[in-house]
Amino acid sequence: MKLKSRGIFLLICVLIVSVLLLINHKLLTFQDGHELIKHNSDVINPGNAHDGHLNVFRKDLDESNYKSESLKSEKAKSGQGGSLKDAGNIGNGEEPDGMEESAMRKIREAIRQSPIFKKKESLMKLVEAIQVQANNEHFAEEGLFAAPEKETFRIGWFGIAGNDTDAIKLLPGHLNFLKRIRPFKKRFKNAKPATTRLYEKEDISNLTSSQAFHKAINQYSLYQTQDKNIDRLLHDLHTQPIVGLEQHAGGTQIKFILTFNDGSRAMFKPMRFPREQETLPDHYYWSDYERHNAEIAAFHLDRVLGFNRVPPTVGRILNITTQIRRYADDDLEPTFFYSPAGNLCFYGQCDYYCDSSHAVCGHPDVIEGSVMAYLPSSNDLGRKTWRSPWKRTYSKRKRADWEHNPRYCEKLRKRVPYNTGRRLLDLMDLAVFDFLIGNLDRHHYETFSNFGNFTNPMHLDNGRAFGRPGFDDLSIIAPVTQCCLIRHSTLTKLLSYNEGPASLSDVMRTSLNADPIAPILLDKHFKALDRRVKIILKILSDCIKKASAPYKAVVDDGF
Repeated sequence: MKLKSRGIFLLICVLIVSVLLLINHKLLTFQDGHELIKHNSDVINPGNAHDGHLNVFRKDLDESNYKSESLKSEKAKSGQGGSLKDAGNIGNGEEPDGMEESAMRKIREAIRQSPIFKKKESLMKLVEAIQVQANNEHFAEEGLFAAPEKETFRIGWFGIAGNDTDAIKLLPGHLNFLKRIRPFKKRFKNAKPATTRLYEKEDISNLTSSQAFHKAINQYSLYQTQDKNIDRLLHDLHTQPIVGLEQHAGGTQIKFILTFNDGSRAMFKPMRFPREQETLPDHYYWSDYERHNAEIAAFHLDRVLGFNRVPPTVGRILNITTQIRRYADDDLEPTFFYSPAGNLCFYGQCDYYCDSSHAVCGHPDVIEGSVMAYLPSSNDLGRKTWRSPWKRTYSKRKRADWEHNPRYCEKLRKRVPYNTGRRLLDLMDLAVFDFLIGNLDRHHYETFSNFGNFTNPMHLDNGRAFGRPGFDDLSIIAPVTQCCLIRHSTLTKLLSYNEGPASLSDVMRTSLNADPIAPILLDKHFKALDRRVKIILKILSDCIKKASAPYKAVVDDGF
């Protein structure tokens, strides 16, 4: 009878301890009465290798955190129930008073073999494995930017106005937060990109610079960063004799297709007004002139950022009489005239700004412009035009869905081709690029249809950029803000230019100084580039901190 009573007692003890451990586990899970997450540091859990999940925890998770406050409370009340007090110490290796040593060993072994205890033990080992050194820096509670004493800017959905780069400063904690974000890196090499298959049987030494450019176009970029042919192509675009000219059909403003003596072609956009002239504040984005220097600067910025998605573009000075009017057809010739100042002008034919009040004039018959390398014809390499998901309405009253729908990106992620592959990340790159240059006119984008959907969009038509260097329109960066998404390589570039030693403006100055018609941009444009880098980093840091799954915000897809 005594042996049977002891067996019942042991069974009751095991059940009580199991229930207490389960309650302890639930308390840990929901943080009821005990804080498991400290807000002064981050711990990064690399997750399982097969799915690449990255869970962000907080530090200071030690073994003492796993002792439940509720269990301690019960032990404090042990005077009303000695068995409950004893049972509460079993899992910690303490023996209850009055229990034989052999019985204690049996109970402890039974508890250690229980699934609940094993789950707790494995969790403790996992937490110990993922702990990293605590960071001593605290993030500012009222935002990660230190504002200057005098307010020189205003923040809102419609932009940040100000012309001082130091108006917004990143705190060290802000930068360190971004650095600690490490995305799941795919453990495979990208497949060899598909190429255009143009001039496959031709030796590249026998090709013109334009042909070599076409041959090098691949699935992921228009050219490689270290491609020496690009500099040769820029030189040819600037110096090749012109043997033919025709107006480019369509578009809001006049532009010409130039033919050179080696048979290659290029797009020429003439200068409309001086670099100092900015877009008027009351003008809508679609009513602005295109800037030839914006096309040149956009190419250099795209190249500096490593996107390589803007066709090579260079500045060139033409003589209107001998290099333009000489090749004018019957439609273009009647549009030439001399202004009251004695300058030779023309306005050509286009959809909007082609009349005598919007004429292009030389000084007296010399004019500068941008010359952009021509892409392969659609017969050689097909192109597909896509409507931008963040297209504006081009209306004074109507707003697009993305401008008022806070869950717009969630809906977009379910649509082809944004639901898989690289396209959505490519659009984040494009948004970063457009925000840096201040381009609101991205209504469509193009891809090469030969490469399917797994290819990057080209960054074409940047003539309306660099119009307001003193105003940063935050609606341009809406794709990044709404999707809380960025490519890891792009984030790394922005951080490197923000921290130095060379800033983005420094690198751009050096690159643009090589253009034949330099200076291309003014000092205020360079200041805007550095300021906008800081703004993008703030937006990214804020959204990553709020994201439930930071590994989904910073993605390393191998590009």
